[in-house]
Amino acid sequence: MGLRGKTLLVTGASGAIGSAIVRAAKLQGAWVAGTYHTHRPTPQECPADLLEAVDVRLKPSIVQWVAKSLAHNGQIDGLVTAAGNVQDRTCVKMTDAEWDDVLQTHLTGTFHSIQAVLPPMQYHRLGKIITVISQAGIHGRFGQANYAAAKGAILGLTRSVAKELGEWGIEVNAICPGFTPSRMTETAPPEAWERARSASAMGMLGDAEVLANLTLWLLSDECRGITGQIFYADSRIQ
Repeated sequence: MGLRGKTLLVTGASGAIGSAIVRAAKLQGAWVAGTYHTHRPTPQECPADLLEAVDVRLKPSIVQWVAKSLAHNGQIDGLVTAAGNVQDRTCVKMTDAEWDDVLQTHLTGTFHSIQAVLPPMQYHRLGKIITVISQAGIHGRFGQANYAAAKGAILGLTRSVAKELGEWGIEVNAICPGFTPSRMTETAPPEAWERARSASAMGMLGDAEVLANLTLWLLSDECRGITGQIFYADSRIQ
């Protein structure tokens, strides 16, 4: 039951969502490898068995991390791509560097991560991949053209890869959090928080722990035959 004995990889394990997934997976008995970029979390924040500084924009960095993870037992049961960043600015003022960095981190990083785990997953004809998207990628968001474009593209990537991997028994789904308190959102202005609450049918913000529980269910053996889907983890009515 649960994830006991499974090998799980989580990019962005230093963030609110990534670290919550790592903690929940460890409680269920999984062996977990995580990545961070600039902020190394404490063992209490992120009790991963393997925690590496990885730049997901760079393919060799991801490939090396996956290879170290494979050394654990030669198999990867699940991947969660939660690495991300923001560089907010209106479109007219956004620099090429801000656009490129956010697209590379979210979209290219997700692509590199998925591509790196496919050989062992296809060899064993099993595996589950969960990408983390955002309401911004579906509805857009003021001052976040780069972030919204990246998240929307990840959804297209998720559904395309799901079509390709179904014959291998590999499931690929996306989770879509609401506006969740984290280091990425802590600099958001008060009106952004208020808009998020107002858009919610229950007047609630996103909850990383709830999102982690949803993610672990999708990764578990109890969840079978579901692929290419978006799972919303908030109370915004679409």
